[in-house]
Amino acid sequence: MRAHELDFLLGVAKGAGAIAMKHFGKAPEYWDKGGGQGRVSVADMEVDSYLHDEIGRAFPDDAILSEERVSNVERLTNPRVWIIDPIDGTEAYLNGQKFFTTSLALVENGVPIVGVIYAPASDRMFTAIKGEGATYNGQPIQVQESRLDAAKILASSARYNRAMINQAPPLDLHFRPSIALRLALIAQGKYNGTFAMRPSWEWDIAAGMLILQEAGGVLTDGEGNVPNLNAKHPSINGMIAGAPNLVHELVKRNLNKED
Repeated sequence: MRAHELDFLLGVAKGAGAIAMKHFGKAPEYWDKGGGQGRVSVADMEVDSYLHDEIGRAFPDDAILSEERVSNVERLTNPRVWIIDPIDGTEAYLNGQKFFTTSLALVENGVPIVGVIYAPASDRMFTAIKGEGATYNGQPIQVQESRLDAAKILASSARYNRAMINQAPPLDLHFRPSIALRLALIAQGKYNGTFAMRPSWEWDIAAGMLILQEAGGVLTDGEGNVPNLNAKHPSINGMIAGAPNLVHELVKRNLNKED
């Protein structure tokens, strides 16, 4: 069954990517969501509608949690929830940068069991099935361990925690705006870890969490707890992810940081 669900996600990820690319670089209409949530575009909404239609048609009994819609509380009593982010990295997308993704996960009883992250501008596909490993464009991937003082850390240029960074040893920072892409690149072994000390939405992390776990990595909240997904308020308090030893060091660093 999970192979069928992965095949389904691969197909709709490609379809979502085609919609996103139709508008990419063409100054699509956008507006501010308000409340400090940033911008959303017509492309986000078109992808969202497409995904809801496809999931609803294929799995009518399942619930959906999406960044672009008001959360339906009925999902809280449904054991199966599709957690989706139509375009993760909308700011990059609107600025003509290729670092955006579609992030899709099937969650059962709070645990992601199938996940796909697709970066359409570079045609990069990351996938995982719980217990069966993770892949990049069909090839197995694995996280890479590193000492903290030698680690390559991914962060968002807008949302990294300076108090954490300014503690010795200094961190070797690299920036990607999409949380999902950061998690995928760490699972691929290109980088070693990432963190976001502000609350992180479930649609940003659900697919990447599974892909990272299946590649041998770990994702926790800011206090080192592995999150249970499909919460009433679908976010976690901070996010630290990467190779296991590195996550352990970053959690300690966060808990011991000076405000």
